[in-house]
Amino acid sequence: MSKIGEPKGILSASKHDTKRGLQMSEGERKLVIALIAVALLAIALTIVAVTAAKSSTGLSSCKAIILATPRNSCFAALANSTGNYSVCSFVQPQQGSYRCISSLAQSRKNVSLCYLIGKNNGEYGSCVTAIASSEGRIGYCLMLTGENESACAYDIASAGMFRNVSECNDIANLSKRSACSGIYYNNLAVSTRNASYCSMLQSSGGASTLSAILAQNTTGSSLSSELLPYLYFNATPSNFCYYELANLLGTPNLCAYTGTALSQLCYAENLSSSAAAGGSGANYSIAEINVSSVCSSVPAYAQELCTYSFLTEKAVAGRNVSSCYAINDTGYQYSCILSIATKYDNLSYCNYITGNSTAQLACKESATILASNAVSGNAIG
Repeated sequence: MSKIGEPKGILSASKHDTKRGLQMSEGERKLVIALIAVALLAIALTIVAVTAAKSSTGLSSCKAIILATPRNSCFAALANSTGNYSVCSFVQPQQGSYRCISSLAQSRKNVSLCYLIGKNNGEYGSCVTAIASSEGRIGYCLMLTGENESACAYDIASAGMFRNVSECNDIANLSKRSACSGIYYNNLAVSTRNASYCSMLQSSGGASTLSAILAQNTTGSSLSSELLPYLYFNATPSNFCYYELANLLGTPNLCAYTGTALSQLCYAENLSSSAAAGGSGANYSIAEINVSSVCSSVPAYAQELCTYSFLTEKAVAGRNVSSCYAINDTGYQYSCILSIATKYDNLSYCNYITGNSTAQLACKESATILASNAVSGNAIG
């Protein structure tokens, strides 16, 4: 009996002890939580103390730097590393301290720090806009007013690569809103290869929108030089969109929607591309391309170059060297013949350069090099 009951008693005691142990843990829970809280507080205080010590040590080091520029850089770096915005007050002049705070706010993604700059200072707008753009938070833009608010909303759309047209609707400034939606529909037309989206762009004026579209891939002085020809041709954003699609798709019929002057360039380029590919070109002839009507649209200083360019396009499109002979500048005439030889990979066209054996030889050598580069480029691609 005792042997049989013995395990039973042990089991019973074990259960009792376990239950008692659990009851003890519950009773000590508050104490454990309190101990953990104290430990965390101690850790936090240690971090604060270490940070303060680092700031103090860092400040001394920065103050010891004699030259202003490296000294200011030291303070700015210290502010960013410690997260202590008060360090920025040592940066001189005061505008530099505002930039220091702005940099700290952006690195910590803490838009409230921007308020320390002051709403009347230009750096405040830059601070808020940078964080709103990086975080995609349109609500932050409401911290700004007027043009700054519109610029902030535009930057958010830009950061999203203008993929969401609804973001354009948040832009109060009409010019910026038009530029935003113009980029959206132009890019959509290109990405989907669907020219119908071009009708959504402005069909009159719109120089700022056209500039914004081109600015996606071009900046600075290059943007100005690329934009000017379209302005000479009075091209609208809608005209440019159709022009881009016509060249992209090799669909010359779209040239009819590009405007009077730009359509001539569009036809010339499409004829040239089609002829090079062995095609017939389109339902129009090279004779329809009126060089003088197009080039009269550009300033006087550019008319001669415009004429040479169009005559070259016609020469290449029709494999017609006589168009090259119509160019009265010898250098451009040779370049025109070289363009035909290169386009059709036929060195015999270089023989049309007469009276100058050196230029003829240079044409053949250049055509050979350009042709080999094209072949190697295709092989790599």
